[in-house]
Amino acid sequence: MSSTVKNPVQKLREWRNYTTPPSEQSPQLVIVLAPKALKSSSLLSGEEYEIREQYTLAFAQVGKITEAKDQYNILELKFGKTSSRVTRLRGAIAEAEGNWDSAILEYSQAIERDETDGISRKRIANALWMSGKRNQALDALSNYLDHFMSDIEGWFTLSNWYMEEYMFQQAAFCLEECLLLRPAHHLYRIRYGEILSTLGDHRNALSAFCGTVEMCADNARGWYGVLNTLRKLKRSSKNISVNEKEKWDILEKIAVERLRTIYSKNGDRGGLVGKVVDIYLKESFN
Repeated sequence: MSSTVKNPVQKLREWRNYTTPPSEQSPQLVIVLAPKALKSSSLLSGEEYEIREQYTLAFAQVGKITEAKDQYNILELKFGKTSSRVTRLRGAIAEAEGNWDSAILEYSQAIERDETDGISRKRIANALWMSGKRNQALDALSNYLDHFMSDIEGWFTLSNWYMEEYMFQQAAFCLEECLLLRPAHHLYRIRYGEILSTLGDHRNALSAFCGTVEMCADNARGWYGVLNTLRKLKRSSKNISVNEKEKWDILEKIAVERLRTIYSKNGDRGGLVGKVVDIYLKESFN
């Protein structure tokens, strides 16, 4: 992919400005692009150090501690040890080394200098989670989101953490916040449907899955969600009206045919996966 990036400086700017969500940014690509960007004549005043900060974090994320410290030393020499950004970088390097207590200490010092430092608050939550202090991590990230409610990545992370702790009601609430911030994101809608189905709220789960396939007609996971939720509804619902049963039957047929079409379009209708899918659909829904 690095060969297709025509302007490394602009790409790194986009990532710094979160034009691309943090979860979609590649530290490996930053490591490739940063040296090229640092040699560019189009750098703005002070941009060199912003790129070196990205460079440091990317090295830390992939576990290249020596290289991360080399870039960090340049930034410390420029801004001093007490700079909040430099302090956060020490925390990031400590995280990369697995020194969770040291990382938390560094981030806490950054917050003491600036109470509005949301990045450090979020990193403390992550360090607590990684060190096994899960209840404290949940409290820390929840507190962070009370103050930074538009952080969609934070809400999604908190949802995943709650699911790992089997706290599905709380996980569903977090995904509702994600959907409020980005209603057209089909992954959030699928996750929401799956959690609602786990909680036994099959009608709302079906609505979530139908919303997913309405936005993304070739989403196999969404169609499987529709089928499995319909099966659960038929088993658990009593006194179903004739009209509602007819609608469910029609939707079930559409979902089965749509799944067969999806696998056929991907060239596997006659292959092993396609055959397994056909057997599953016949046995489960025919």
